[in-house]
Amino acid sequence: KREDGFTLIEIVFVVIILAILAGVALLSFGGLDTQAKDSVVEADFRTLATAIKVYKAQTGSFPANLNALTSDAAPYIAVLDDVPDDPYTGTDYTYDNTTDPTEAVVSSGSTAHPSITVK
Repeated sequence: KREDGFTLIEIVFVVIILAILAGVALLSFGGLDTQAKDSVVEADFRTLATAIKVYKAQTGSFPANLNALTSDAAPYIAVLDDVPDDPYTGTDYTYDNTTDPTEAVVSSGSTAHPSITVK
């Protein structure tokens, strides 16, 4: 009398197929976190560049630091509630307005988008 059920070989083949599918899925989705972080950096750079330009238009100079973009200080009216953090470092973006008086540079830990220059 034959008993119904799976043989050991059938189970091994199924496990191998599942392992291959899992490996393909990991390779496919492996770079998504970096792509997401790069997208956040791009969006943050656009936001910060706009806020810096507004600050410069209202005051005539670049802000001393990025936190100045979040507080009203006549004649500047704040356009940001808070400064976003760099998703690569988890800390504030690096800001430099001292190298060239005609521009400000915001830097990130991203290799794809390391910095943006605001003039």
